[in-house]
Order: sequence, then C-alpha cells, then structure tokens
Amino acid sequence: DTHFADGSDTYHNTLIRPVKRAFKWACSKKSGKPPLLSNNPIDELELPTADSREVEITDAQWAEVESKAPQPLLDLLIVLKETGARPQELREAKAENLQANGGKPRLYFAKPVKKVRGKPKPRKIYLNARAYAICKRLAEKYPTGKLFRTQRGTDWKQPALTTAASTKRLKLSFDTFSPYALRHTFCTTKLRQGMPPATVAELMGTSVEMVMRVYNQLGLNDDYLYKALTA
Repeated sequence: DTHFADGSDTYHNTLIRPVKRAFKWACSKKSGKPPLLSNNPIDELELPTADSREVEITDAQWAEVESKAPQPLLDLLIVLKETGARPQELREAKAENLQANGGKPRLYFAKPVKKVRGKPKPRKIYLNARAYAICKRLAEKYPTGKLFRTQRGTDWKQPALTTAASTKRLKLSFDTFSPYALRHTFCTTKLRQGMPPATVAELMGTSVEMVMRVYNQLGLNDDYLYKALTA
C-alpha cells in the first residue's frame, strides 16, 4: 500500500501471488518436518482481481505500436509477436541461447522448463527470418549477458517493460496493449491460419489445453466466426 499505491490491480496481483505461495509452502510438509510455520499469517489476504488478458492486437493496432515504440523496446516487441514467446523468456535470453541448427534458427534454452512424460523438456523458441535477424544483431552486440536490453544497456525488468510498453507511455489510441497481449495475438493468428492447436502449443511452450482455454481469442472476432460458419 505504501510503495505500490499507484500500481494497477493486475500489478498488485502479480506482486502478492508469489508472497502468498511462499507462506503456503512454509506451512506445508514440503518445507520440513515439522513445517517451518505452524500457521499462515496471510492466509486470508485477498488477491486483487487481475485484468482480463482477453485481447488480440489487430494489424492496424500493431502498425501503430511499430510506429511509436522506440528502440530497443521495439526489437523485443517484434520478437514477442513473431514467436509467441513469454516476455520473461526473452528477458532471460542470452547470445549463447541462439542457435541455427540445420538452417533452422531458434533460441534454445538448455534449462528444462517442464517435464513431458516424466522427462525434462528444454524450451525451444523457433525464430522466423525477422526474429532471427534481430536476435543475431543483438547477439553480435552483446556476446555475453542478456540479449534484450534497455536504452541504457541494462537488463529489462518486468515492471520497467510493462511501463515502457504501456498505452500511456507509447501514447497509443487504444488501451488494450501489453507485451503479453502479443502472445495471445500469436496464438489466435496461427489458429485462424489453420495451424493445428498441438503445433501452436509446441511453438508457444505450453499445452493444448492452455492454447484453447486461455490464449486463443477467436471468440472476440465475430466476422471470422461467421465466415467460418457460412464457408
């Protein structure tokens, strides 16, 4: 309340969730025998409701973003849109993660992000020509450390990225833009183009269930659904 009074409910939700998770873990048997805490002092602390991310950035809106976003922010936003990656994944990307195996460029994270059928599965972010050109240029500029950096050359932190890419900062004519909205846009675009949900899920590093339940925003486009019905 003191230090983040001006933050949105979504931002407060993001800040409080990991704190609540830590206390919940400390009260569980996983933290030790006996548990580190006998009771949870913030168990009844309610999370603010996060804003809905049900949004797809249209071609016209994206053209406006491209015309107004400054560098080096624009590089990061373009790669997000072209790959469907999570913002935090690209914020952690390094030159050493950039590979071009068999002429198929990709960002390859050796650290597994999940297990599939009980086996660790590394995260692979496949890059098209535009995304690869940006990553290659940045890898040459920053051979060590993070690929995507601020204008000052420092690492992107989530609050700084959220602020820099906000509608207010970019002076956009619409109020639904955020870096994460580009992940939803990627998913919806690929599904509309006829890409199988399983393929979309692999590219995004998630599950088919998440693709269909969370990320796809086909229901926001009445014209597309009507054309699909009457085709």
